[in-house]
Amino acid sequence: MLIPCAAVQLILALVTTARAAATVTVTPLARQGDAAPDANGSFSTYFQYGDPVLNDAGEAAFMGRFASTAGGSADDDYLVRARRDGLRLLLARQGQALPDVSGTFGGMFAATRQHAMNDSGRVAFVTPRSGTPGGTSDNSALYSVLDPGAFWVHARRGDTPPFTATTFNGLFPPTINDQPPSAVAFFTSHGGSAAPVTVYTSRLGLLSPIAWLSRPAPDATDGDGINGALSIFSFAGTGDPPALRETASEIAFYAHLSGTTNASIDDDGVFRASPDVFVDIARGDQPAPGGGTYQEFGGSPTYNANGIAAFLAHLKPVPATGSIIALDWPGGGDLVAYSSQPSADGNGTISSLWPPSVNGHEAVVFPVRFTGTALGALDDDAIYKGDSTLLVVPEIEDQIARENQSPPEGGGVFASFGLSPAINDAGQVAFTANLRSTPGGTSDDRALYLWDPLQGLVKLLREGDVIDGRTVLQFSALVTRDFGGLRGLNEAGEVVARIQFVQPGGDGVYLFRLEPVLSAPPPLPVDAMLSLSVGPNPIGAGAIRLRWSGTRGAPVRALVLDAAGRKVRLLAERVDGDGSLEWRLDDDARQPVAAGIYIVLIESAHERRARRIAVVR
Repeated sequence: MLIPCAAVQLILALVTTARAAATVTVTPLARQGDAAPDANGSFSTYFQYGDPVLNDAGEAAFMGRFASTAGGSADDDYLVRARRDGLRLLLARQGQALPDVSGTFGGMFAATRQHAMNDSGRVAFVTPRSGTPGGTSDNSALYSVLDPGAFWVHARRGDTPPFTATTFNGLFPPTINDQPPSAVAFFTSHGGSAAPVTVYTSRLGLLSPIAWLSRPAPDATDGDGINGALSIFSFAGTGDPPALRETASEIAFYAHLSGTTNASIDDDGVFRASPDVFVDIARGDQPAPGGGTYQEFGGSPTYNANGIAAFLAHLKPVPATGSIIALDWPGGGDLVAYSSQPSADGNGTISSLWPPSVNGHEAVVFPVRFTGTALGALDDDAIYKGDSTLLVVPEIEDQIARENQSPPEGGGVFASFGLSPAINDAGQVAFTANLRSTPGGTSDDRALYLWDPLQGLVKLLREGDVIDGRTVLQFSALVTRDFGGLRGLNEAGEVVARIQFVQPGGDGVYLFRLEPVLSAPPPLPVDAMLSLSVGPNPIGAGAIRLRWSGTRGAPVRALVLDAAGRKVRLLAERVDGDGSLEWRLDDDARQPVAAGIYIVLIESAHERRARRIAVVR
């Protein structure tokens, strides 16, 4: 975001004031030695906890394995939801009677996460089952549970789902949303296959197939009448579940296609699907926002409540802007960042991008790697946060953290970052980092951080920290891309992690909260709803229509810049915060512009929004 100098000085003053007061509260949610909620056994060591997920109520859900239970290995696995006030609910337990057929829950503690949780506290989970009527043919199922004993059954191995004659075989980890009642989405395999072949949603007792292998691509009736069919889902390569929209039974997903007209160019895509809709979000050989043509996609998209997907794409033919971070939705799209873009601090240019996380305001966070840096491999990684205004020139406030930068607590420098930072609607960013040149060597070289718009970068947890009299040996934090109910950072600025200590005892699940700065002056008034859409893009002739919305009474101006940021055309000065107009591909002298990349920009006193446009002749 670009802000006038006076405003920047005031914001820096606010940030300086707030940073001095940063306070992190640590709350244990479950610790080694604490009694199980039903008093049968106790919570165990670090390696007997699964990675927790978090909701906005500050509740964490996790699978694990109790110690010293009455039944030993026959009743020691569990699913628990824990609150910050100390209440822990046992939602499901190995050996507990199944809610739908004879038999019991099996050993549900797995090496990989099998569950997701929404803001109401409902947890969807895949679990083995024992003693079922069909034996090995129906020995797993997907359930969700809000309160102990109140289960919904979503899918079971051996059942025949709608619109097919084959039975469920494998059930893959789910996502869950906040609809009342909630929807659950998941990949499945069928018959004798172990690979995912179908995506389903389950809501209101209805199991709906959303996408399946061999389904014709959404644009199969365009042009020459054939453009492939779905052939491989992303889960087979990445383990990512379908990205479920928070407010609708709608998913976004990446898939490979077979039988396309121009294989290797148009055989990958990102799609949107619901029981009633199946459309392209982005597809190989289609125009990308800001110019160029999509070819490949770097992993699964994330999807927000507004139906906007964020994803990494690679263009063809690979020009200087060979990789991009894009936001896309029906009828439009935005470019956020691209390879060969200069770094915010002037040290290098972007050479690689990693898949982004997105929040409800279309802000994204993503790791980057630079080329041409001063120290080569010692300062070439960073984490960026931004939206489509990043494509003009990244501002230093868009750079959350940079390799070789000192962490806020001192004691070394950043060496590398986790590849899946998280972002919430408040614009806070959580990430893990490895450090080098630390005082303790390997005993204090990994940490968990939260970046806050007012308080800046704050350490939440670091190896070597002392909590409740014990020294942190290692930790695992679910700071990742949220595909739906897989949150590790919530809207209250809380992050959840499991911790192992050097001293015996105390291992468990902990909640870290960055307390807000109550004494800070109020922030500058910002046109919080300032947005801009443009189209068509790319364009060869005619006119591009701009539409924007912002605070009424807060005037904006609209202009066009060239790729270097020089003014090409002033379209309007001091127009209302809501409006539209056209740019007829001309400059201030009313002469047609040449082919190339242009930036359409609107700005108020406090904020800018920009879109990158390709003009082709």
